[in-house]
Amino acid sequence: MNKETVLKAEDVAKTYHPGNVSVEAVQGISLSIEEGEHVSIVGPSGCGKSTLLYLLGALITPTSGRVIINGIPTENLKDRDLTGLRRKSIGFVFQQFNLIPTLTARANLGIATRLRGMAAGDEICRYLQLVGLEDKMDRRPNELSVGEQQRVSIARALVCNPAVILADEPTGSLDSKTSRGIMELLTKLNRENGRTLIIVTHNKKIAGMAGRVLHMLDGKIKG
Repeated sequence: MNKETVLKAEDVAKTYHPGNVSVEAVQGISLSIEEGEHVSIVGPSGCGKSTLLYLLGALITPTSGRVIINGIPTENLKDRDLTGLRRKSIGFVFQQFNLIPTLTARANLGIATRLRGMAAGDEICRYLQLVGLEDKMDRRPNELSVGEQQRVSIARALVCNPAVILADEPTGSLDSKTSRGIMELLTKLNRENGRTLIIVTHNKKIAGMAGRVLHMLDGKIKG
């Protein structure tokens, strides 16, 4: 059975201009990612991995080329429509958890569902249970371990049922045991729930868990 393309980049480039310098972070990349794929993006620091991930998730705008999400070209969308497409289609997991410190785990997920116009009390509980935090739903981030905070951020990314999960170094600040638990959870969601999973990582073992590995160097995909 043919699978649908959920993300597509067509000759995408991103150039930054810090001061009087021009930095080509991503240079003319074209790729397609199908539903249910598990893809790792690897390469040395500064090679453009995170920039490519943010381009694919429409968090930043390409200097040239275009990104297509679920068949919808993003280049001419108004900000409101682009935000709506992003919220509907993509869940983001970052190395920095970006949790609201004054809110409980449950309330942090509640913010995500309200932004999407969802009344999802039961879903919030279900996803916190999924990441093993059923007994810590009403704790604030400073009452949780680093690994538990990352689990909250994963639950927040998933609660609105996105087709695609984009994760930028999701285990970068975690110890090896917690990292294994986080990756087991993400790969389970990919294999059993069919979520498309794209991970930027420096970790060779984590990269090797993917069905496809994209090697980046100097803003380009090599090999």
